[in-house]
Amino acid sequence: PLFDNKEDAEFFLGSLDAIFMIFYAASMFFWGWLGDRSNPKTVVLLGMIGSGITVRLFYIGHCPQQKNRQQGVARRLKHSKKSATLWTNG
Repeated sequence: PLFDNKEDAEFFLGSLDAIFMIFYAASMFFWGWLGDRSNPKTVVLLGMIGSGITVRLFYIGHCPQQKNRQQGVARRLKHSKKSATLWTNG
């Protein structure tokens, strides 16, 4: 199993959600700035494509064959940066 006990799993998932939201909030400033200076539709399109790719990579990383937590966290953070485009330019 990925975690030895339930408490470790809950701590990891809670931490992952908190880090996701921090990166998401910080990325909103960048995407808002970019959307103000360029075509917002293009920015949203790029964000949606990037978000879709990173979500797919995140879930591929959770296959039973792969047990690297750091890689999963890195993919989740990339997703948070891409998905912030929806609120700032949508």
